[in-house]
Amino acid sequence: GAEFLKGEGEIVYAIDGKKTDLLVDIGGQRVGVSVVRAESFPKGAPYPVDQAYNVLFGKLDDILQSTMNVAPEDNWEKQILAIMAQTPEHALAIEQAYGMVDAATKADTIVVITVTEGDDDFIYYN
Repeated sequence: GAEFLKGEGEIVYAIDGKKTDLLVDIGGQRVGVSVVRAESFPKGAPYPVDQAYNVLFGKLDDILQSTMNVAPEDNWEKQILAIMAQTPEHALAIEQAYGMVDAATKADTIVVITVTEGDDDFIYYN
């Protein structure tokens, strides 16, 4: 139900810095969307919680920065962090790491985890 408004290169920022991947409209509200992959390299390697924490914290911190830097004409109400998890174990590590992130960094970002287990190498290894 989201309508695409702008891609990363089209979103206008008042201050140069971290960027958001997409700007969409959901029910009349502008929403920023950032995407990250929870992946192991090489394929099949463990995905420890500390690695998940570093990925999650980094993206949530980037979201705070892009939200502060966006220009008024592209300002969003909220951001969604879409995480593509390679396996259910990757998703579990992200969930555990989420509990370790301080409330200020989480702010009011919506975190959505999608497990892509299956024929998904093209997502992670391109």
